[in-house]
Amino acid sequence: MKRTLILTLSTIGLVVAAELVARAQSNAVTDFQTWLQQQTPTIAPTPDPSEQAQQEVRDRIAAVRAAHQTTITLARTGHWQSTRFLRQPQAWQVQLQKNTQDGSITGSLRLVGSALFTQGLITGHVDDTTVAGIVTNASGAQLATFTGSVFAAGMSGTYATSDGDVGTWSADGTSDQ
Repeated sequence: MKRTLILTLSTIGLVVAAELVARAQSNAVTDFQTWLQQQTPTIAPTPDPSEQAQQEVRDRIAAVRAAHQTTITLARTGHWQSTRFLRQPQAWQVQLQKNTQDGSITGSLRLVGSALFTQGLITGHVDDTTVAGIVTNASGAQLATFTGSVFAAGMSGTYATSDGDVGTWSADGTSDQ
């Protein structure tokens, strides 16, 4: 009887199964088939039409997002200026890939006039108001960190290099593809 009871339990709901096991252990149920026939059937509640409509809209939005491009290419030029070395601002160029879903950025940077490095790899994050990240060499050694603010017409912020230099940077407009 116990073997049949356990096999049959796998075909019914967990709440009903737990109740049945408890009654079987107390010898309150000796005939499973009779007990099951005596149970009042419960009908699943009818889903609210407005909830169904809202879920359909969410499903459609998710499908549209999945079908659209999740990365964009960002090309920027700008200037950087060291506070340690008093001289005119120097030029930089960056090519980035931005993930439009999580804001992560990866790409490459080229600098003019730096004693530490002339090119590097960028990893970071950008959103509507801020940007932050690190610059590494091809081997993965960190060369610099940067933070900044994002504006409608560009970006600007500060940097710190691994050799102790600090300064400012700015982007000259935008060019998204």
